[in-house]
Amino acid sequence: KKFSLYKVKFLDRLNLDEYNEELRLAFKFQGSQHYYLNSIFHRRGKIDLDEQRIHDKKKQDICKQEANEGNTYSPDWPFHFLVTEGSHSEK
Repeated sequence: KKFSLYKVKFLDRLNLDEYNEELRLAFKFQGSQHYYLNSIFHRRGKIDLDEQRIHDKKKQDICKQEANEGNTYSPDWPFHFLVTEGSHSEK
């Protein structure tokens, strides 16, 4: 099954890394930069890591809320949402 990047209005400019409409399954790959300082991703150090964690939490909270309330923005909802460690290069 083919998966693709998934951007929808309710995620407030955030996206899910992979989505398959037929399976109604979405993935968010969390590389090590989501947990640890990385000079490539966090040029401002801990400030950028903290912002990354805030975005991750916001995305998870929005997805949980949409799943519980039903989604009026997208006919694709509900879908199963999985957060996993890894990176796009490990697909």
